[in-house]
Amino acid sequence: MMTALAYGLLASITLAYLALVRALWRRTHDVSLPIGAAILYMWTFLGAWFFIGDAAVGFEGYRIGFTYYYFMEKMFPFAVDSDYLLALVQYGIFSLVLLATMLFVGPRGKHVVGPVASVSKEVFFFTCLVAMAVSAWSVWPSIQQALAEHRSVYSALHELTGWRKSLHGLLDKAASTAALIGSAVALTSDRERSPLRDRSIFLPAWSHILATGLVCLWLSFTGNRHSLLTAVILSLVYMLSVARRGALRPTLWLVGICGVVLLIGGSLRGMVWTDGGLVAPTAVERPRFTLPQIAHIPQHPSSMLSGVGQKVFSNEFFCAHFSLYGIHSREVPLDPGISFRYLANSFAQAEQRPPSAYDHYAKEARLVEGQGYTIHHAAAWYLNGGIAGMVIGGALLGLIWAMLLRWGSVPLGPKGRSVWLVLRVIVPCAFVAFLPELVRNGPEAFKALLFEGLGIPAAIMTVAALPFKRSDSSTAV
Repeated sequence: MMTALAYGLLASITLAYLALVRALWRRTHDVSLPIGAAILYMWTFLGAWFFIGDAAVGFEGYRIGFTYYYFMEKMFPFAVDSDYLLALVQYGIFSLVLLATMLFVGPRGKHVVGPVASVSKEVFFFTCLVAMAVSAWSVWPSIQQALAEHRSVYSALHELTGWRKSLHGLLDKAASTAALIGSAVALTSDRERSPLRDRSIFLPAWSHILATGLVCLWLSFTGNRHSLLTAVILSLVYMLSVARRGALRPTLWLVGICGVVLLIGGSLRGMVWTDGGLVAPTAVERPRFTLPQIAHIPQHPSSMLSGVGQKVFSNEFFCAHFSLYGIHSREVPLDPGISFRYLANSFAQAEQRPPSAYDHYAKEARLVEGQGYTIHHAAAWYLNGGIAGMVIGGALLGLIWAMLLRWGSVPLGPKGRSVWLVLRVIVPCAFVAFLPELVRNGPEAFKALLFEGLGIPAAIMTVAALPFKRSDSSTAV
C-alpha cells in the first residue's frame, strides 16, 4: 500500500513538474531552463524512483549496483512510511513553488540575438595554467606526504584544512572554468547566433585542447570531480544555448572527454602511489551490516552487473534526498534563522562561526561524524522556518534564477560594451552550473554562489573581454 502511494505521489509531482517546465520552455525556448530543471529533479527526486522499488523488494538493489545502504547505518534506517510520504510532499511544494515563481517572474519572450563580443584565447589559456600551478603549489606538501606514506592523494587533500584547502578549491574551479568555457566559445565561434567570438594574438587553435587536457589530468590526479562537473555544465549550457542542434557534435566531444575523466577520477582517487606505480589499495574486510533489513547485503558484491551499476547509480542522488526524511523520522527541532546567523558570521574564523543548518541536522539526527553527508536545500529551509520557510526558499531561488534570465534576455544596442555583454551571457549559465552544489546545501551556499559560482566565471570572462591587441582573424578549434 505504501509503495503504491509513494509512487503515485512521486508520479503526480513529476507530471506537475514537467508541465511547469514545458510552460517555461514554450515561453522562452531558453535551453538553460530544461537543463537546470533536470539538475534540480535529479538531486531531489531521482533517487526516490529507485529507493521506493528497492524497499518494496527487500533491498535487493545491490545486485544491480546500488550502494547507498551504508547510509542506513551511518545516518538512519530508510523506510517508505508516513514520514517519507511527508518528505516527498514537501519536496514537491518546494520544487513546484520554485518553478511557478519563475513562470510568473521570468522572461516572457524568446532570446533576441544582439551584438557580438570577442574574448581572448590567451586569457583563458594562461588563467588555466596559472591557476593550476598555484593550486598545485598550495597543496604540494600534502601531496608529498601522501606519496611518502603510500596513501591516496584524494584522501590527503580531503583531510586538508585552512587557507591551503580554500585556495586549492577556488583555483581548481578557476582552472576548469577557464579551460572549458574557452573551449566552448571556440567550438561555437562560427555559429550565427553566437554572441561571443574567439580571438587570438599568438596562440594556435589547439591551445584550448591542451588546456582542457591538462585540467582533466590534474583533476583526475587529485580526484576533484565537482569542479570539473560545474565547468562541464557551464560549457554545455552555453554551447546548447548558442548553437542548439548545431552544438551536438562539439558538445558530445567536450562532454565525452570530461565524462571519461569524471569516471577515471572516481577510480583514481581511491588508489595509492607506490614505488611500483599506481595501485589499488588492499581491500579491507568490512563488518556486515547490523540492521536486520539489510543484513543480507554482502559488503563486496562481485558480479559484473553490480560493478557496472556502481558507476551509474551515484549516491549523490540519495544522500541529500533523505535529509528531509531524517529530519522528520528523528524529530529534528526547527531552529529559525540558523542559516542566516551562519551567513552573517561566515567571514569569521571557523571556530568562531555558529552552526549551520547542516551542522544542526547532523547533530540532532545523530549521524555518525566525519562522513561528509549533505542536506537538501529544501530541508535546510524547513529547519529555518518550517513549511513557510520551504515556500519562501523555493520562491527565493526561483526569483533569483528568473531575474538572471530576464537580465540575460534583454537585448543590448549595437554600442553595448563587450564586458557587459559577456556577463549577461555567462552569468545565467553559471547559475545553472552551480545548481548541483546549491541543491546539496542550505541557504549558507548563497555565499559560495556569489563568490565561486558566479564570481569566478564573471571575473574570467571580464578579463577575457578587455580590448587587448587583436589578431586579424579569429581561430576556432
